[in-house]
Amino acid sequence: MLLGVAVIFFLLCIPMLIHGLIRRRKFSTLRDGEQTYSLRSSIRTELIMSALAAVLLVVCLVAGSGGYGRAMDNLQANIEREFSPTELDIHFWTGSSAVANISLPDGSSYEPATISLEDGYRPVINEASRNDQLPVNPDTSS
Repeated sequence: MLLGVAVIFFLLCIPMLIHGLIRRRKFSTLRDGEQTYSLRSSIRTELIMSALAAVLLVVCLVAGSGGYGRAMDNLQANIEREFSPTELDIHFWTGSSAVANISLPDGSSYEPATISLEDGYRPVINEASRNDQLPVNPDTSS
């Protein structure tokens, strides 16, 4: 969620910064009588708000990345506690499910497997859907 908020701050920060810099450059070319305090203050406020959005962007990126890493660690711990796999390789985590290669002690192996969480954060292994009928590089010459 914080990574999504970071995207919103990015979308606010960049255009506001560009607009504020263009206004400041235009302000510097105005004659003395046209350079009013309210215009200067408005430009300053726009640049300060852009800087604030940039700071919040960095904070959300750091917090979101830390939260994602913590969620991956918790998911791996839950899978190891539930299944005691001999091999576990988590490819990615979407927040509601993960795609991973997993080998269990009884010899069964799922490559790839979709691992979702039930109530109480109990992991459940489902085989990932595959579409083996489609060629990897379809011939488009005909």
